[in-house]
Amino acid sequence: MNEIEAIIKNFPVSAEEVEDGIRAYETMFIINSSKQENIDRALEWFENFLNLRKVKVEKFEKIGLKNFAYPIKHMNQGYYVLCEFWSEPNVPADLEDQFKLRQEILRFLIIRRDDKEEMLLNPKKFEKKLKSKKQKNRKEEGEE
Repeated sequence: MNEIEAIIKNFPVSAEEVEDGIRAYETMFIINSSKQENIDRALEWFENFLNLRKVKVEKFEKIGLKNFAYPIKHMNQGYYVLCEFWSEPNVPADLEDQFKLRQEILRFLIIRRDDKEEMLLNPKKFEKKLKSKKQKNRKEEGEE
């Protein structure tokens, strides 16, 4: 099994689902950490949101408390959460709307991971891209 096949094996969706419109996304958000109940409430809400919309979670990581480089809403630290998921294209817009309404969410970012979709739909093409990128990096390291 090559590197790409090993990665694809862990995806919670199939190529057919991607062809039918399922997309890969990643979100990171910061929760107000002034009270533990803020963190608990936000995590419970997020899990319910994902379950209601039948989102397939690939990775869910509670990164934890981190200090900010600068104050955000008069706070110096927050609780970070990272989630990689697969869903219908309308889910990220709904998630963004909900993030904006939640007072305990200080910041958030949602991105589409089309590289994962491409990997699933055309693994051989993606493997060639990966190999050429590695060769290019090796050449650049050799020149320095």
